[in-house]
Formats: sequence, C-alpha cells, structure tokens
Amino acid sequence: MNTKNNLQKILKDLNSIEKELSLLRGISALLNWDKDVNMPKKAFEQRADQETLISVQIHELLTSKKLVSIIKTLSQKSIYSKLSDLDKAKVDLYNWKLKKQLKVPKAHIEEYTKVLSITHNAWVNARTKESYAEFMPYLKKVFDLKKKEAKYIDAKAHPYNVFLDDYERGITIKDIDQIFLKLKSDILEILANIKKSQNYNKINDVKPESFGIYSKELQLELSKELSKKILVDTNRYMIAETIHPFMTTISSDDIRITTAVRSDPFFSFGSIVHESGHALYELNFDSKILDTILVSDGSLSLALHESQSRFWENIVCKSESFWKGYYSYYASKFPFLQKISLKQFYESINIAMPTLVRIESDELTYGLHVIIRYEIEKGIFDGTIKVEDLEIVWNAKYKEYLGIVPSKPSKGVLQDSHWSGGNIGYFPTYILGSMYSVMIYNAMKKENPKLDLDIEKLDFNFIRTWLKEHIHQYGASKTSKEIILAACGKNLDVTEFTAYLKKKYYKIYCVKE
Repeated sequence: MNTKNNLQKILKDLNSIEKELSLLRGISALLNWDKDVNMPKKAFEQRADQETLISVQIHELLTSKKLVSIIKTLSQKSIYSKLSDLDKAKVDLYNWKLKKQLKVPKAHIEEYTKVLSITHNAWVNARTKESYAEFMPYLKKVFDLKKKEAKYIDAKAHPYNVFLDDYERGITIKDIDQIFLKLKSDILEILANIKKSQNYNKINDVKPESFGIYSKELQLELSKELSKKILVDTNRYMIAETIHPFMTTISSDDIRITTAVRSDPFFSFGSIVHESGHALYELNFDSKILDTILVSDGSLSLALHESQSRFWENIVCKSESFWKGYYSYYASKFPFLQKISLKQFYESINIAMPTLVRIESDELTYGLHVIIRYEIEKGIFDGTIKVEDLEIVWNAKYKEYLGIVPSKPSKGVLQDSHWSGGNIGYFPTYILGSMYSVMIYNAMKKENPKLDLDIEKLDFNFIRTWLKEHIHQYGASKTSKEIILAACGKNLDVTEFTAYLKKKYYKIYCVKE
C-alpha cells in the first residue's frame, strides 16, 4: 500500500471511531435530557447505571489503543504536514484531549459518573426541602472527585486551571482574575451611579408582572414563536419544560431546548431565546465537521457558545429596537398591556437591580453573580473555602457584592444545576460570552449600519447569515481567540462591554457621566 493510500485508510479509521463517539455522546445527551424532562422520580439509580455504562464506553473508545495509535501516527511531522487544515485541527484537539483522558483511570470515570447521576437527584430533593445540609455531602463528593481527577491529569498545576481549560482552552486563573477585577469594579461603579439617579426607585418599582396576569400558555406560545423566528426549521429542534432551562444536542438534526415559566413573564421568553442562541450555533456547523471532535462536547469554546445565547437574549431581544417592532403584537396578546407605554414596558424588562437568582438577573448585575461563583469554585480548589461552609460563604458574598441575602437555599446556593452536574469551571464562560456578544454586535453593525432597523422589523436574515459565516461554521476547528479576532478585528475587550452597559443603562435611568 502506498503512502497516500495508507494515509487515507488511517483517516477513514479515524472517521469511523469519531462517528461511534458521536453516536455514544448523542445517547448520553438523550439520557440526560430525559432525566430532567420525562424520567420517573424513582428511576434515578437505574439511570445512573445507564449513564455510567455510556460514559465508560466513551472513555474506553477515546482512550483506546487504536485511536491513540492513529493520533500518534498523524502527529508525526512528515504525515501531519500532508493533512488538510481540518484534519490538523482534529489531531491537535485529540492531542489536547488525550493528554488529559489517558491519565484518568476507568474506575474513576465509573465512580464519578454514578456519583453525578445520584447527586443531580439529591440536588432536586434538597431544593424541594430547602436544605443545603442535605445536599452538602453529595456536593462534597463531587468536588473531592474533581480534585482527585485534577491530580491525575496534572499534579503540579492549580487544580482549578485543569477544569477552566476544559471549557475555554488555554484560559487560566490569572487571565480571569485580571478580567474580573476590572469588570467587578466597572459594574459596581455603574450600579452606584444608577442608584443615585432620581429615576432609580421610580423605574425599579414597576416590574412586568405588576401589569397583569400573563397566562402560562400564552407565554409559552409567544416564546416558541420567537424561537421559530431565530431557528426557522422546526423539524430540527423541540422544546420542553424543566426546572432549569438548558439546550442539548442529540444529533446534528436533533436539538433539545427546555424552558420554565416563573413569576416574571419575561423569564420563559428570555430563556427560550437564550437556549435558541445555543441551538442555532449547533445547527449551523459546517457539514464537513459533523460527527467529529470539532463539534463534540468538551472541544467547543463555551465562551463562544455563551456569546451566541447572550447575543440573542440581551443584544437582540432586550433591545429598544426589538421592542419598537414587537411590542404592539406582544401587547395584543395581553390586553392589560395596551394601557402600558412601550417606554414603560421596555424599562420594566431592563431594570438594573440586585436580585438573588442569576438567571433572573439583569444584564448589568449578572456579572456579579458569575464572579461570586468563580470566586467560590477557585476557593474550594485552593483550600480557602470548604464545601461544608459554602452556604455561609455564598450568602456573605451576596451581601458584600449585591447588598442582599438569600431567604432560602433555592434562591441561593441551590439555585444552579451546574455543580450537581459536575460542570465546574463553566461559570466564567457566561461573562466571557457576554463580552464576546457585544463585540460581535459592534462588528456586525459596522458591516450593516441598518442592523438595528433589521432587528426592529424582526428580520434576522442578515444576523443568521453573518453569524454562520463568521462564528458558527468553524466549530472547534479554530480557537475562540482566532474566531473573534477575525470577526471583530480585536481580542477580548472588557472596555467594549462596559461601554455597552453604560450606554444602555445610563440612557434608561437618565444618568449623566
């Protein structure tokens, strides 16, 4: 067999393994989605066994001698140089991933997966009983196993850096500390200036739910209509309800979105838009990279992923332009809103006021919620915070940064599902994504000065096309830094984000700089 034919065979073998990995990940995602949406409460232990089986199979295939041998061969300089750019990107990603995966024993994967499945159920029960004490032993086990895993992967590195890298390749505590130090200062300054405004109490006393009763059915109907305007092809996704909204990918033509209806009528609306942003990203990958590591869980930049959800949720659907075009239709569904002006409604859904729940917070204070979680995660890994004291630390940080204290655990330390799912190191990507979303909007507007008018008309064609061309199609074939630099002409810029926040909120509250 000549060299060219041999290379083609190796690549064909790699494609076969990747396809199998993709199918297994899809099954795993489906099991997880079903667990949150449909599964009977008593089935969690059996589901844990099912999820463990799939996770072990994924780990064994990913660390198999055959795959390791293929990647080792393709990494040789003489062969690597002959690969296409996409194949080079795949090899680079596998080397990055295998460097970690090969060091983690199968027994650890089995134990960790089973613990996570049981911990998720414990979180649901603890929320119902409003008891962090009941959840704490399970959470401690998760963090203990993550610390153990970090030692397997790199005993010399700060353990938190090991997991930050899982969600945003290359980023470190040093990077985030620098970004968040500036961001926290800017947010607190903007918030302080807003609170001094004569309009602060007047605007903040009027919330959307005070206008009237928004039926659950209509909320979901309008949310689903808007999701369709963003995603267009209803044959490739579905929407369900759950406690904590999320999006997951079963396959390239099977995207699952969940939402929830709460007292704030904009919650379901905003959460579906948020998850639709994630979904559009997953639906727009170049066909050449489907079923490969370039779109698989753990390879994509979560900050870039979050930039898409934050872009649609905040930049588009909380904008003045959007509501100029949409409000008359929205108000027609809820007759009591016909007495409420567009200005008053727009202000009511963009109130900047400290609240307890991250996913119910405004664009301005949202960053403080994320910073608190980041500081807690970092503290647990460096030993300055104990899991046993986490509720006390959480409440103290909310008092310090936001001036409020949770009245119950479901509004505090038990509000997020991330830790019960082992997603430790994820939270910082929300704010990095928010920063990227503003940069993307500004770059988009330079290319299309009529962008705000398009949004007012609810014409998202330019936006979808631009995002697919500049952001979505690449998957993980390029890093987030490379994609943002090419699309926006600059690297991550905190000042661009805070300038956006100032412009929006100072206008709403009539604050003069």
